[in-house]
Amino acid sequence: MPQTRISLLAQIRDLSDSESWSEFVAIYSPVITKTALRFGVQPEDVDDIRQEVFVQMMATIQRFSKDARKGRFRNYLAQITANKIRDRWRKSSRQSGNIENPALIPDEAETTEMFEEELNRQVMASALLRVRTQARETTWNCFHQHVLLKRSAALVAQELKITENAVYVNSSRITARVREAAHFLKKEADCAQPVLPK
Repeated sequence: MPQTRISLLAQIRDLSDSESWSEFVAIYSPVITKTALRFGVQPEDVDDIRQEVFVQMMATIQRFSKDARKGRFRNYLAQITANKIRDRWRKSSRQSGNIENPALIPDEAETTEMFEEELNRQVMASALLRVRTQARETTWNCFHQHVLLKRSAALVAQELKITENAVYVNSSRITARVREAAHFLKKEADCAQPVLPK
């Protein structure tokens, strides 16, 4: 997932910290992009939506702190994304001269759900990458071939010149590490909480 470390949120409060902002944008750009595209936003409009989301984040990031009672950061970011997508739909309707049909405009719950799905995909991709970079090649190949590609343990064992039991053990170890990494990434993101202005 996008891994929204509490330290990253603290760092992007400094609007001049371009390295941290670059990391933040790199983490969330794919999620915002895929969410917008899944709702039928034209590809040429996606860059504008992404930019509007990040501009709003720059304007509001000072109001965030770690407080589990206030709600999750990613829900807040999903809400901003949903609002920008709806704004784009309304603008497109006005420009085309069509009467705005509220049924066609994605509602906040639907957009937030889609954002969350994309975020979960990103978490899993990040967890897989993190574990991949730390795993031994044979161990990773067992997991990749047997778990991800769903090839039989016997076939994987034969190709890698190891026992079937080794395929199962290696696959199990990597699966556990991926779950742990994904859990850690989600937990980090969930710890960052919005504090809304009074």
